[in-house]
Amino acid sequence: MASWGESLEVLPDAVRCQREKNDSTVEDANRFVSCIPLTGRGMDNTAPMTPTNRRLLAILSACAIAACIIAYVYSFFGASVDKVLPWVVLLFVGWVALFIPIYAIEYPASRSFSFAWTGFVRGMPGWVALCTKALLLNVIAHLLWSAALYGPGVPAIVDGQYVLDDHGRILKVLTQAEYFAHRGAALRMIATWMIYVYFLSMVYWWFRRYDKPVDWE
Repeated sequence: MASWGESLEVLPDAVRCQREKNDSTVEDANRFVSCIPLTGRGMDNTAPMTPTNRRLLAILSACAIAACIIAYVYSFFGASVDKVLPWVVLLFVGWVALFIPIYAIEYPASRSFSFAWTGFVRGMPGWVALCTKALLLNVIAHLLWSAALYGPGVPAIVDGQYVLDDHGRILKVLTQAEYFAHRGAALRMIATWMIYVYFLSMVYWWFRRYDKPVDWE
């Protein structure tokens, strides 16, 4: 049977061993946490996106921009929203699919309105901000031009006539040429908006990096 003095000598060794076990447990836990993909923790996240995946999403966005440019040009040769509606829907779905991970990765900064103006282009080349603002101004210009020319009405066919309709109220009777000109203008407005949003997606996935350590505080 160990004496009381021997027990006191053994006690520090036992405490030291327990501390070493605790430190080892903490290190194992930290190692496990560091392997978890971090999303939704702010601007400096380590996103679960490999460079190859980011490049692929950027290329898909560029292809969508090319399709929108073709639609814009095609609108001057008789194309309207009605003719390309399935493609418009597909482009809209693709835009949502590309922006959902951006919103999640940049959360909670992505909730701020200022994120679209300043935070989004942080760390990107200076020309990106200039192009982003230029494309947005282009969208606004098309919207104002359409509103100034056509007012609140939309081109429609009512009782076999081409008209400018405002919720059932006929504002103006249109010729066939005017009707298709209106529909072409609507397609151009949609195309400019899609070019803008897909440009944002393209530059984000091409230029954004997540090399900084994550701040857990």
